[in-house]
Amino acid sequence: MAVGVRSILLRFGFAGVSVGLAAWLRLLLDPLLGNQVPYAAVFFAVLLTAWHGGFRPALAAAVLGALATTYFILPPRGGFAPGGWDQQLGLAIYGCTSLGIAVVGGAMHRACQPADRDAGPRVQALNAELAQTYEKLLAAEERTRFVIERAHDYSIFMLDTAGNVVSWNAGAERNKGYRAEEIIGRHFSCFYPEEDIARGKPEQELQQTISEGRCEDEGWRIRKDGSRFWARVVITALRDKAGRVCGFTKVTRDITEGMRAQERFSQAVESALNAMVLVDAEGKILLVNALTEKLFGYERDELIGQPVEMLVPQRFQANHPSFRNGFFASPQVRPMGIGRDLHGRRKDGSEFPVEIH
Repeated sequence: MAVGVRSILLRFGFAGVSVGLAAWLRLLLDPLLGNQVPYAAVFFAVLLTAWHGGFRPALAAAVLGALATTYFILPPRGGFAPGGWDQQLGLAIYGCTSLGIAVVGGAMHRACQPADRDAGPRVQALNAELAQTYEKLLAAEERTRFVIERAHDYSIFMLDTAGNVVSWNAGAERNKGYRAEEIIGRHFSCFYPEEDIARGKPEQELQQTISEGRCEDEGWRIRKDGSRFWARVVITALRDKAGRVCGFTKVTRDITEGMRAQERFSQAVESALNAMVLVDAEGKILLVNALTEKLFGYERDELIGQPVEMLVPQRFQANHPSFRNGFFASPQVRPMGIGRDLHGRRKDGSEFPVEIH
């Protein structure tokens, strides 16, 4: 009995020592690796413990490894709660694969016992399976981190339930100017202009996200240096198994250049010397200028989103969609209605001759 207890203590002691050494080694490599592959060293500890001690010690090593990595390696350090959805995903992958390692390692450990004299081929097969599982986990973790960190056009980060930043990616650092250690722990309202903060817009967006699960917005945002950029923002609520909100993900994209290009185009249309009507492929009016309002007698809001046929005399409206579809089938700059007398129809029903280009 004493020998059995001693064996159990030794195997579980090996789990603790191996995880401790793995965490110590990972901290030594921290200046080189930063937040990259945080679980690599503890995976090796779980693997060794599974081979040496079997299923239960390996499971204990997996739990100790998760706690050590969360506390010492993952930002913000000094706590046991994963900081962001990417960390939660990494922890989930680590947990599932560590469980697989523990199961396979337990079988391999039993296969190595003296009672099983023909275990050689089985041990080799289990060892190969264990190594393959380990490699797949590292690859999955690296792919997840690669996607998040290489999304340079998008600021992707997480907020806690109070709105404080708890994770930060390379795109966020590039677009907003803050390094992770400068922004983690601060309230996300620092990204908003003072006028939006004064009217409570950040809190309103979180409340909308809680009630609807998602919030989308476009507006001005502020970088670290105080400069403004026009952003498209999506905030999504994160919920636990009980359905309670446990945080938020926020994705922000800088669309300033697109907005400015659209403004330049709108200004060009507005300043044109002719009435201009922009129509989509379905014949819906997208944009008009002031001369169009003056010529047809409609207010701009009365035209946007309506079929362009409202500007065509009633006797031509039935056939106009086929002419329009033919034009869109072969789009090029050319006069429309060559050989025909074209007329427009004002709001009051009166008609006037037009040329369409």
